[in-house]
Amino acid sequence: MIKNLASFPVRAGNIIIGGNGHISVQTMCNTHTQDIEESLRQCVRMGDAGAELIRLTTQGEPEVEALKEIKKRFRNMGYEIPLVADIHFNADVAIAAASVADKVRINPGNFAREERTATEKLETFLKECKKYGTAVRIGLNHGSLGERITSTYGDTPLGMKEAAMEWLEKCIACNFYNIVISL
Repeated sequence: MIKNLASFPVRAGNIIIGGNGHISVQTMCNTHTQDIEESLRQCVRMGDAGAELIRLTTQGEPEVEALKEIKKRFRNMGYEIPLVADIHFNADVAIAAASVADKVRINPGNFAREERTATEKLETFLKECKKYGTAVRIGLNHGSLGERITSTYGDTPLGMKEAAMEWLEKCIACNFYNIVISL
């Protein structure tokens, strides 16, 4: 069990989260990521308003490709704001997004249905994140705890904590530390 782990800096693109870094302003597009033009316009508006991280829903391969184009155009416009792929229900999409996004948000409860598969996919995902310098956000909420966790702890704050700690330990076992936890 991990105890007394102090916060340390995590790099997501050009910003530092945790450690002695300031609290970053993060927001999320409410556009369909495949709508590249509208998503890009919204990223620009949010960047101009002071956003320091921008999340985009990235649920499939088409969204990964759209995110790649959005990021390219956003950078060409002079914006260095990190873009975050928000993933649900598809570990393979998370693996693909690791080469595109500055940070990838995953949810342990819906990363993969079966625990062994989830662990194997997580290892592959973390290798890609290391390769590309991509940060990871382990994000949990009550509505998305896995069946194993809810059958043991219920849909509770304790279940959320246990799931986060379990996945954090898996990341540490893979020698991966560029992690942000969000409950």
